Amino acid sequence: MKEKVYIKIRPSGEISNCPCGDDGSITLEEMQEAVGGYIEVVRSAFDRLVMIVNEEGKLRGLPYNPTATAIMGVGGLPGDYIVGTALLVSESGEDLVGIILSAAENIAAQIRHAQIEDIRAGGSHE
Repeated sequence: MKEKVYIKIRPSGEISNCPCGDDGSITLEEMQEAVGGYIEVVRSAFDRLVMIVNEEGKLRGLPYNPTATAIMGVGGLPGDYIVGTALLVSESGEDLVGIILSAAENIAAQIRHAQIEDIRAGGSHE
């Protein structure tokens, strides 16, 4: 089986690949620990990928995550936004699983490229 990871996107814009279990799985506990609480599943702009966020993040005043908000794109409601650390994972039926490492590296590169383009255009990822 190919190595699988999930992508962690911090409010600072830092992106990292985090290892999944040997079978490519991610446990509920791992997701909750990574986002700092109960999870909520949000659609992303990437086909077959969903974003995991802290369900109570806005109520708890977690910091705005511009990178994750941009990735949410058309998957979110108009005016909606993401706060706190977000995870990108794959859907396999009703299960949430890791992304094949090579695909995750490609996705992370696309996100970093978009961040650079945004900064060049006068935006900020602070």
